Amino acid sequence: MNVLHINTLLRGGAGRAAQRLQKGLLEVGVATSLMTLENSMTDIPGHIWFPAYFENPVARKTMLAAAKVRHWQYKLGQLRKPKSHEPYRQIYSPYDITRHEKYKSADLVHLHWVPGFLDFLSFFKKNNKPVVWTLHDMFPFSGGYHYEVGFPVTAFNKEIEKQLKLKKELYTGQNIHVVGLSEWLTAKSRSSNLLGQFPHHLIQNGLETAIFKYQDKVSARVELNLPKYRTICLFVSDYLDNPRKGLQLLLEAWSKVEQEDVMLVAIGKPTEAFKKINGLEIFGLVRDDEILAQLYAAADVFILPSIEDNLPNTVMEALSCGCPVLAFETGGIPDMVDNKRNGLLVKEQDPSALGKGINEILKQSGEFNRYNIALKASEKFDYRLQAKRMKALYKSILSE
Repeated sequence: MNVLHINTLLRGGAGRAAQRLQKGLLEVGVATSLMTLENSMTDIPGHIWFPAYFENPVARKTMLAAAKVRHWQYKLGQLRKPKSHEPYRQIYSPYDITRHEKYKSADLVHLHWVPGFLDFLSFFKKNNKPVVWTLHDMFPFSGGYHYEVGFPVTAFNKEIEKQLKLKKELYTGQNIHVVGLSEWLTAKSRSSNLLGQFPHHLIQNGLETAIFKYQDKVSARVELNLPKYRTICLFVSDYLDNPRKGLQLLLEAWSKVEQEDVMLVAIGKPTEAFKKINGLEIFGLVRDDEILAQLYAAADVFILPSIEDNLPNTVMEALSCGCPVLAFETGGIPDMVDNKRNGLLVKEQDPSALGKGINEILKQSGEFNRYNIALKASEKFDYRLQAKRMKALYKSILSE
């Protein structure tokens, strides 16, 4: 069994999830490679940087130049469109992965988050291999958007209709197995006109529970030079200004916090506007999982007010470190957060309701059994469990 994984980036939730799955599959005996368009890391076992396929430097530069031209054409086209929480994506790219030797030798192709890398036209027209497609958002079955909330559908009607038609044609006759990470997104895909025709499987992401594990809160704070006895609320997102992740809502709700001496810490890439907000401690991007796990362990509560989300890695990581979670009751988050047991879900997506939720969970924070939260999360989200389930799925597909 030889499996090729495709993901555009090594960063972000999908990139991290693909790396964890890659590691797990290698440990359970699956010959697997992870091909990306990004080459920011070089120590990932089985990682392939796609542009390196072009040994001729002129050919490589030509391909990358074509990609830049297409990117700026796309950017210019978006200037006339209203802004949205997540950008509209096209299905074209100058990269034909079917030319690569790793594609040719693969028994099965596993797609992850592929916008900007996978050229749908060349891939699906030439592909004759089984495909597993993990849904990190709605893009595989939408007309170009990743999430519905906050997306100006009317302004993109023509583009959406064209993309839906093309995807329908390209998917016809393919042997695709869809992997949903959450009940919510799996149900949406099953009811879609594009992927509803294909088999669906629910296999949640995993993580390294040897890293994301229960740690003593005070010890973690000492290691990070954080105040020992202040109440700490933690927010984590790759980009702090992503409206879908809801940091702005959290800041609006913060004025309603009743408890004194509460500290709000944000992990992620900030804009200048966020850097100037009083009372918000910004750590910036944290790439080291060991340090990230310490931050979760140091926090009293992890808050993620996403207005729409699939199965956020950050919630899984926080729970695995024993940190209770406060979030809106949306998307796949209820698959992970069980009210009163490991956190609190807020139904109304507004600052007032979020503020009430913060006050409630802070009052209850001492009642949560952090060790049990971490234990149950480790039993559910260990990356080896995900790898075993995925290996079983691969075997069943290849034996058809």
